[in-house]
Amino acid sequence: MLRPRLSAVLEPLGKMALTNYVTGTAVIVLALPLLNADPTRWSVLALTAVTLVVQVLVSRWWLGRYRYGPLEWVWRCLTFFRPVPNRLESNRDHHRPLPDPGLP
Repeated sequence: MLRPRLSAVLEPLGKMALTNYVTGTAVIVLALPLLNADPTRWSVLALTAVTLVVQVLVSRWWLGRYRYGPLEWVWRCLTFFRPVPNRLESNRDHHRPLPDPGLP
């Protein structure tokens, strides 16, 4: 019972790993002055938790509309030397990165 729930949270993060890594790094770099000002370092944990929750929500939202994350798509286009389709045509798109809920 825990495995499907954990998978539902972690799969979108994994499918957008490059995008999430770069955005997470940007958040830390931008928040560094605030993080250094906190002697208890609890702000680091709070920022980490908030960043992770936002990344999970945004990743699920994004992958509901597109096949790949933004940076993953750019990387794919550069690798294949041509634009790669990214927009999902429908909810039953066979190339959809996340499984359709309720479908076999």
